[in-house]
Amino acid sequence: MNNSRLIQSLGLLSNVEKKQFLRFISSSFVNTDANLVEITEILYKDENQIMTREDVFAAIFPGEEFDYFRISNLLSLVMKHLGEFLVHLHLQEDQQAFQAFLLAAAREKGMDKLYRSLERKTEKYFDELAVPFDEDFLAKYHFEDERNVFALSRNERQDHHYLDQKMEALELFYISAMLKTTCQRINQENVIQSTTHSSRSAEFIEYITANIGQFTDSPFIQIYYYILLTLIEPDQESHFKTLKSLLNTFSGDISHQELKPMFQYAQNYCIKQANRGKTVYQEELLGLYIQMIELELIYQDGWLSPWDFKNVVAMGVRLERFEWTETFISNYAEKLMPEFRENAMTFNLAQLYYGKKQYRKAMRLLTQVEFDDVYYLLGAKTILLKMYYELEEADGFDFLIHSFSAALRRNKKISNYQRTVHKNLIKWAKKLQRLRNRKYASGNAAVKKAIDEFLKHVEEIEAITQKEWLMRKAEEIISF
Repeated sequence: MNNSRLIQSLGLLSNVEKKQFLRFISSSFVNTDANLVEITEILYKDENQIMTREDVFAAIFPGEEFDYFRISNLLSLVMKHLGEFLVHLHLQEDQQAFQAFLLAAAREKGMDKLYRSLERKTEKYFDELAVPFDEDFLAKYHFEDERNVFALSRNERQDHHYLDQKMEALELFYISAMLKTTCQRINQENVIQSTTHSSRSAEFIEYITANIGQFTDSPFIQIYYYILLTLIEPDQESHFKTLKSLLNTFSGDISHQELKPMFQYAQNYCIKQANRGKTVYQEELLGLYIQMIELELIYQDGWLSPWDFKNVVAMGVRLERFEWTETFISNYAEKLMPEFRENAMTFNLAQLYYGKKQYRKAMRLLTQVEFDDVYYLLGAKTILLKMYYELEEADGFDFLIHSFSAALRRNKKISNYQRTVHKNLIKWAKKLQRLRNRKYASGNAAVKKAIDEFLKHVEEIEAITQKEWLMRKAEEIISF
C-alpha cells in the first residue's frame, strides 16, 4: 500500500474526526492489534512530514530489522479501518441507509419484534415526508422490496401490496432522477455552448411532457419539470413564474441540499433573461438572492459567502436601491467570516458610493486598502477606472490604466479569462477617453462615425467586462 496515500487521507480528516478515528481503531471490537493504534498516533503527529515505511517501522519496532511485508500489512490494515470508519460516519448522516441495513439484519437474525418496530418507524417516516425527493423514492423502493422479502421468508400471504408500492416508488425515482439529470445535462450544454445533444434527453423530454399529469402529487417532480421547461423553452416566461411559485410554496419542506440547486437554476434563468435586455429580471434575481440568504442556502459553515454578499450589493446598486443596499451591508456584515469582513465592507461600501455618484468617498475607501484577493483587486481597479473617467481626471485615469495593466501582467493568480476580459476593458476605455477628448476639440460631427464604429466593435466582443458601461458612455459623448 502507498504510505503517502494513507498520510494524505488521514490529513483530510478534521481534528474532531481524527479523535473519533483514534477511538474507533482503539476499540477491541474493530481491532485487537495495538500496533495499528500506535501507527495512527505516529502518522497524526508527523502528518506534515513524508514518512517512509522504514520510518514507521523504526518508530513501532525500535532496534528490529526492517520487514517490508510486515509494515506494509499493518499500514494496509490502518487504511482498511479508515475506510470502515468513513462508512460509519456516512451512515450516521444517512439514516435511511442505516435503517435499511438494520431492517435487513433484523430479518436475517430472526428478530421479528425488532423488525416490526423498525418497519412501523420507517413507514411513518415516509408517510410524514412533505416533499420526498429522488433519494427518498429510491429508499422507499428498497424499503418495499425489504418488506416483500420479509413476507416471503415468513411464508406470509401475499396480496401484492408491497410489490405495487415498490413499483410506484421505482417509477417515481426514475422520473425524478431522470428529470434532475436531464436538467444538469442541458445546463452543462448551455454553459459550454455544446452543439452535441443527448438523444436520451430528447426521448425523456418527449416522454415526461406527455405524462407529467400523472405526477401532480409530487412537488419535487413538478419543480424539476418546470426547471426543465425554463431550460428548453426560455421564451415562455410563464414557466419561470410557475417555478418561482412552487419554490415559494415548498421551500420550507425541502432540505437545503436539494433546495439550493433549484434556486440556482432559477437564478441562471434570470441572468440569461437580464443579459437579453429584460431588465425586470434583475429585480427577480435580487429577490431570489434575498430568499436564499433568508433561507440560509448560501451560507458556508454558518457564514455568508463574501462573493454572494458582493453580488447582492452589486445588484442593489445596479437597481439604484441605495437605501436598501446600505441597510443590507449594515445588517449582514457580521455574517461574513472575520478574515473576509474588512475587505468585503470596504469594497462593497465603495460600490455603493460609486452607484450614488459619491466618487470621492468611494475613492478614499479603495485607495486605502491593498486587496490580496484577485476578485476584489480586479473589482476595485475597475471601479476606480470608471470613476476617474466620470470625473474627467486625465492624470488619475492614465495612472490607473498603467497600474491596472501592470497588475494584469504580474499577478499570477489572475486566470487567463479574467486577464483577457479586463485587458479588453482597458483597451476600449482608453479609446473611449480619446473619443471624448476628440469631441471636446472638434464637436459631435467629427466623432459621430467613430462612435458608431466603437459601439459596433464593443457589441461584437464577447470576452470583455463592463460592456454595458462602455456602450452607455460612448452614447453619452454625442448626447450632450
